[in-house]
Amino acid sequence: MPRRYFHRNRDTTQARALTPRSTGPAGKRLLLPGIRGGGPVNASVSLQPTGNPGAPTSKEEKMRRFVLAAALFASLCAVATAGPKEDGLQVLEKWTKAFSASDVDGIVKLYAADTTFLGTGSKTVVVKSEEIRKYFEQALLNNRPRGAKLNSYSATVLSDTAVLFTGLDTVTGVRDGTPFSADGRVTFVVAKRGAEWQIVHFHRSAMPK
Repeated sequence: MPRRYFHRNRDTTQARALTPRSTGPAGKRLLLPGIRGGGPVNASVSLQPTGNPGAPTSKEEKMRRFVLAAALFASLCAVATAGPKEDGLQVLEKWTKAFSASDVDGIVKLYAADTTFLGTGSKTVVVKSEEIRKYFEQALLNNRPRGAKLNSYSATVLSDTAVLFTGLDTVTGVRDGTPFSADGRVTFVVAKRGAEWQIVHFHRSAMPK
């Protein structure tokens, strides 16, 4: 009787020595056939997560988030800084580009239907769109290429929908093969008409000598 008890204890000890206990994925124990008797015993298996080799690293993810946040901040700042003055300046930029391109249609459409116009060569106050067109046909379709540059200006925001610009400019051209330039004093009143910003008053005069 003691001998048989010792034999069982020895077998049990050997089985435990050969198969230490461990856990598998998610804390589950894996069962393998026993060393003796064919019964299941706890087996030690160590599984390490391999991960996704294509996934971004923590540093890459932080950088991506930083870039997105910076872009969002810049767009919000652009919206915050836009106002009547900036909207009015866009009209002046279109005016100088149209003048330099001798684009009569492009420059005429910048003037509102109720504008008042007094150009450098005007002898009367112009109030009709067709008269403004005639003025620029004479000014822009001759002595080409033409050019215009606003050298300096002062802006006065009259309201959320109207801005006054007063400044000094230079217009250029070519007459009989000889380039020329003329400095002048210019005033624009730009106002919002519906969804568009347009020129409602324009006055330019030659610079005194």
